[in-house]
Amino acid sequence: MAELARRAEAEKARRASETASAQPAHVSEEGLAVMSKNTATTRPYHWVMTLQAGDGRRVTTSGLFEVPAWMGRNEAYERLCEQEKSCYGLEDATVLFFSLEPNLLGGGR
Repeated sequence: MAELARRAEAEKARRASETASAQPAHVSEEGLAVMSKNTATTRPYHWVMTLQAGDGRRVTTSGLFEVPAWMGRNEAYERLCEQEKSCYGLEDATVLFFSLEPNLLGGGR
């Protein structure tokens, strides 16, 4: 349980540093959120995911995901699932909740 808490804190710190940056994130070939200067072909989405491991441990996590114009909802879901399960050491986890919506409000791009 302490390991899960340590990983969660490390991920929270990583996301906070990304949010503070002026550059948006996008998805690397490995499916992980990374920084990019090319935003012309991506759109920012906010996501929320709740995972539950077989032993009952749960984690709810969220973030911004720069979705390339060619990427569909299913591929975005698969990449985020893989990333988050790996990050928290919950490879056997079941997704209890998932939401992916445009981040910009008020008619933004």
